Amino acid sequence: MAVSGLWIFFAPAFGQDKKLKDEEISKKLVGTWVIEANVNGLLYKVQWTYAKDGNFVTKASVGENSSPSMTGTWKVADAKVELTFKTPREKAGIVDSARVVEISDFQVRLRQVNAKDSESDNVFKKVKY
Repeated sequence: MAVSGLWIFFAPAFGQDKKLKDEEISKKLVGTWVIEANVNGLLYKVQWTYAKDGNFVTKASVGENSSPSMTGTWKVADAKVELTFKTPREKAGIVDSARVVEISDFQVRLRQVNAKDSESDNVFKKVKY
């Protein structure tokens, strides 16, 4: 009986340890991350580079074709990566965010909510530290 009472007393503290801290996420996020998918024989590749100074650059390609880079600033708040775009011009000033579901030194899972309130997860692999 005493053991189960102790478990109830300490259980909330154990749950708090699992919550991702913004500072921890920020440190682990610095570097270059890639997500790739093969769709109908074409390789889709998106690369995000988060710099320690709070800037980011992203590049995307489909097969041999690549799109112009996008740049901006990033920060982590409430376990979300918040992006403010600078370029291209048509995206300048737009703010976007994604919740960090999990992060390690090798992989990050980001969850984005679209306009229809449906969620989608993207898993990026770290390729450069």
